[in-house]
Amino acid sequence: TGNTVMRDRLTTYRIGPGLGYFLSKNKYYIYLAAGLNHDYSEYGQTVERSTQPWADASLQWRLDNKNFLYFDFHHMTSVPEASHRSEAVIKANSLMSYTGNPALKPYKSFDYGITYTCVPSNRLNFSVYANAWSVKDRYAFVYNPTSIGILRTIAQPMGHFTSLTAGIYGRVLLLQKKLQIASKLSVPYCHNGEPFNSDKVSVDYTLQAYWYFGAWNIGAQYASAQHSPGGAVDGLWIKREPTYCASIGWGNATWNVMVKVANPFTCGWTASNSEMDSNYFDRQQTVYGPDSHCYIKLGVTYVLGFGKKLKQGDEASRQQGADSAILK
Repeated sequence: TGNTVMRDRLTTYRIGPGLGYFLSKNKYYIYLAAGLNHDYSEYGQTVERSTQPWADASLQWRLDNKNFLYFDFHHMTSVPEASHRSEAVIKANSLMSYTGNPALKPYKSFDYGITYTCVPSNRLNFSVYANAWSVKDRYAFVYNPTSIGILRTIAQPMGHFTSLTAGIYGRVLLLQKKLQIASKLSVPYCHNGEPFNSDKVSVDYTLQAYWYFGAWNIGAQYASAQHSPGGAVDGLWIKREPTYCASIGWGNATWNVMVKVANPFTCGWTASNSEMDSNYFDRQQTVYGPDSHCYIKLGVTYVLGFGKKLKQGDEASRQQGADSAILK
C-alpha cells in the first residue's frame, strides 16, 4: 500500500542525415552508408545533446555458382528510454523499489555478422554463420541494499556487453525432392560485464522433416531448449523449453487441411526460465504457458478463385542463422 508522486515528461528528437552508395558488379554487391545522428533530449532540468556517427555496410560476394559470402555491419547510438531516466521511486513489492537515472546518455552499439553459403547441388545446401551485437558505454540495472529494501537503480557506464550466436544450417532433398530434411545447430554466447559479471554459452539445435506423397504430406519437428540473453540492461539469460510435434496434411488447389499434435508426452506448463545474478540480488523467473504443453491443432483453409494459381507448400523452410541480438 502507499502512493508515489510521478509526472514524467521526456522530450526527444533525432536528426540523422547521411549518404549511401551501392555498387553491383559481376560477383559483388556492396552497400556503404554513413552519417551523423544529432540527438536532443530534455528530462526535467536535465538537457542532453550529442552528435554521434552512424554507419551501415554490407557485402555480398558470389565466389562462384556454388559458394556465396555475406557480411554486414551496423553502428549507431541509442537514446535512453523515458522509464529508465525517471527519478520516481516505485515500490514494486515489500522487498524492492525501482528508480531511474536522469543523467543517462546515449550508448553506442555495433551489430555485425558473416554468413557463408554453399549450394553443391539443387538437392543440398548449407550455411555457416556468426552474428554478434556489442554495446559500449552501456547502462544497466544495479541493485543495492537500503533501509527500504533492495533499490534497483540504473548506472552508466557499466561493463562491456556482447551477444554472439554462431552455427550451421543445412537442408537436403531426397526421394526426388519429396522428402525434405532441414537442421540447424547454433551456439549462443553472451558476455555480460559489471554489474552481472557472467559468461553464458549453450548448444541448441532443431531438426525438421517433411514427406510429400500425392496430395498428402507428413511432417515432424524437434527443437531442443533454446537459449538467449534478455538484453544489455537487465542481465537475464533465458532458456525456452524443448518442443516437438508431428503433423499430417492434405491439400489441392482449393482446400488445405492440416492436423498437428505437439508435445504429446509433455504435461508440464513451463514455457521458459530466466536467471540473473548480481552482487546483492539474484533473480529466478519461470513463465508458464501452452507452448511446450501437449496440444492438438486443426487447420482448414479454403482458397477463393483469385488465389488458386498460387502454390505454396509447408516444406522445411530455411531457418535464419540468427536474428539480430538487438532487443528492446
